[in-house]
Amino acid sequence: FKAGPLGPGTIVGSAAFNLLVISAVCVTAIARNESKRINAIAVFAVTSAFSIFAYFWLFLILIVITPNVVDVWEAFLTFIFFPILVLLAYLSEKVTLRRRQIGKQETEMDSFNIQEFFPKGKLTKKSLAKFVKEVRKIDPAISEEDAACLAATYLFENEHHSRLFYRVSACRALTGSRTPFPHLNPHLQKIYDNLKLGKKGMMMVDGKDVIPTKEAEKAHEENIAVVQFSTPTAVVLENVGKVEIIVERFGKMDNSFKCLVETLDRTARSNIDYKPLKEILTFGPNEVEKKVYVEIIDDNNWNPDNVFLVKLSLLEDEEDEEQKEDLLEDETDKDSDGRKDVAKGRICMMTVTIIDDDNPGIIAFGQRLITIEENEGKVVIPVLREQGADGEVVVKYKTLDGTAKNGIDYNGGEGEIVFEHGVIRKVIEIPIIDDFEEIKDEYFEVVLLSASNNAKIGKNNRIMVTVTSDDDYNAIMARLMKKVKRDRKGFRIHKDKWIEQFKSAMNVSVEKAGDGEEETDSEIISPRTLDYFLHVLCFGWKMLFACVPPTSMYGGWLTFFVSLVLIGFITAIVGDTAEALGCLLGIEPEITAITLVALGTSLPDTFASRTAARMEKYADNAIGNITGSNSVNVFLGLGLPWLIASIKWAAEGEPFRMTAEGLGFSIGLYTSLSLIAIAILMLRRMLPVLGKGELGGPPFFAVGTALGFVILWLIYVLFSILKVSKIIE
Repeated sequence: FKAGPLGPGTIVGSAAFNLLVISAVCVTAIARNESKRINAIAVFAVTSAFSIFAYFWLFLILIVITPNVVDVWEAFLTFIFFPILVLLAYLSEKVTLRRRQIGKQETEMDSFNIQEFFPKGKLTKKSLAKFVKEVRKIDPAISEEDAACLAATYLFENEHHSRLFYRVSACRALTGSRTPFPHLNPHLQKIYDNLKLGKKGMMMVDGKDVIPTKEAEKAHEENIAVVQFSTPTAVVLENVGKVEIIVERFGKMDNSFKCLVETLDRTARSNIDYKPLKEILTFGPNEVEKKVYVEIIDDNNWNPDNVFLVKLSLLEDEEDEEQKEDLLEDETDKDSDGRKDVAKGRICMMTVTIIDDDNPGIIAFGQRLITIEENEGKVVIPVLREQGADGEVVVKYKTLDGTAKNGIDYNGGEGEIVFEHGVIRKVIEIPIIDDFEEIKDEYFEVVLLSASNNAKIGKNNRIMVTVTSDDDYNAIMARLMKKVKRDRKGFRIHKDKWIEQFKSAMNVSVEKAGDGEEETDSEIISPRTLDYFLHVLCFGWKMLFACVPPTSMYGGWLTFFVSLVLIGFITAIVGDTAEALGCLLGIEPEITAITLVALGTSLPDTFASRTAARMEKYADNAIGNITGSNSVNVFLGLGLPWLIASIKWAAEGEPFRMTAEGLGFSIGLYTSLSLIAIAILMLRRMLPVLGKGELGGPPFFAVGTALGFVILWLIYVLFSILKVSKIIE
């Protein structure tokens, strides 16, 4: 029951490392130009205030009130601050949640939301089917098993994970054990990255939905401007007068550049079907789009639908008037690739189709075969109007039975659709009856009979509709549900059985990149040499902690108490080893505490916070918990043992002595630096130029913040060492 120099010194040194170094790592851990904020800011405010007060309180009781002595009442107050902190943080979180529920105005920071596919995070056949369909929009050839693997990864990354989860994962990574994170092969990772960028593979760049091409990614990552047409195609009637061409710009917004827009003949001929265009556009700073117009020539003669192209080229920034005139007269390609701050996007060639409106058109189906699942309720069949769109046309159709019967498998018969003037597409909707019987695929046909107003029925006037039984669909979905649940079980950090714990402890890390339903079809990721080294180095400790009862026994309480005993045992070993190492190297115990021991105990937290910064939507698990952890270390980590020791010494009529030489200076220095660090984090949260988030933001300011935090930590370590060494007073 005697206080050594390592305990308090380690807690102060660990607090400095946590707040300064871990924050520096997290600020630069996320993607370029991305920002993340602390969500529970009220809780962070409470824990920040208590973290500063905690070390100020240590300074008072060790230096001012009772120097080098801890009385019972001081120890009791130190300990009682712990439940007060927990209560105030809890109330702050409740008040914040209540305000959000009333206002319902919480802003989402990205479009990748679990509610999009899995409402309330629940896995159902319907939600899984929706997810698989969305994945197949990105890669139509993806297998069902791979889609299920992506669904498990999606659910995992959008679930809330506790600080404990990230700390356990970090410890496993440091000991060569298998981490509970999804591992995708490169092909699946690319699909998953596109899915995270938004629906249908879109990504957000400066508020715009952009197809995730190399150019769009380059604009996002390297801060360059990208220019392209807003759409790859346009369809207009012959009498439209003019067609609007929009050239849009995203990415870098503070530069200027020029581009050339010109028309090219295809089946449509310039000066006969349209007026040719060759125009230079100049984008100034912060201009996001330009519009040009191509005049369409209307005649009274019927012509087939014609097509011409609109081409976009980049030009050198500086062109005098004479050079511009020469360029406009020159027919050669003047596309410039000399500019490094601007690039063409994916849509640099636009197709314009001119629909002749002097003919009622030809009516036909757009395809000959369509397949639908029985449980979708209806089939939607597109009918197209080509080679003209003049006047109103009434088209009659009827259904013909095949193996599917009208009134039993579908509700068909005769009907009609109306094409208004200028309309070139309509749909026929036929209800499908879901009989919930185990049957094979069935089909029926739809035939176009006639069209009014001299319109003609095209050659493709008949379409076959195949209705697939959803019994096979249900079997597939049941299999995929089973795989998703199995994959999600693999992401857990705990084991249900003792034997599983020992197997995990004895084996080196082996990861499987999901690429099939069975484990034998998965791509095995071989352990690194470092994994083998760490596994051998930590094998004894891993086997020791495998003896801890699994959490499935007695509701986890047995795990909790056995873990406490082993942690106490490890703490004693760490303390004795640190003192022996300091003695061997001739380092003062106080210096050992604030450097080697503090760094060693905080290393898992560093990796855990870095992982949380990358994976979590908000910054709470990355840096939001640091201030709370620093407070608890004082109130509980020192308060409880101090209370027990002070009561014991008071019963013997002796004071509980606590040597504070050098500790008071260290506490005072840390308290000052922590105020500066928290102020910097709040400035990052409020100022747009810094990204309006505690983490990330513009790379220059993110790296600058990280360097600033590291310099503050070095100042703390350096001056604390100088004080303990009595170089400074």
